[in-house]
Amino acid sequence: PPHDPSGHTWHHSDGILFKVVQGGGAVYESSNFQSRMPAFGEHRDSEEIKDVITYIKSLWGSSERASQAKISQEDPFP
Repeated sequence: PPHDPSGHTWHHSDGILFKVVQGGGAVYESSNFQSRMPAFGEHRDSEEIKDVITYIKSLWGSSERASQAKISQEDPFP
């Protein structure tokens, strides 16, 4: 999915985004959802993962960034 305001990435907290990039999307799979997001935790350290997420956040509008920042207060980067 796109990582701009039309996508759903900004609906998730920093903690969730970090876990998905690090461990892959399989963590959130269910009978009606299959993720193709690979895990990057063996290829990128924690700071690199945070840098990528911070870059993606720069693609959002101000309202998406504000909404995502609010939910991230409860679930920040590890």
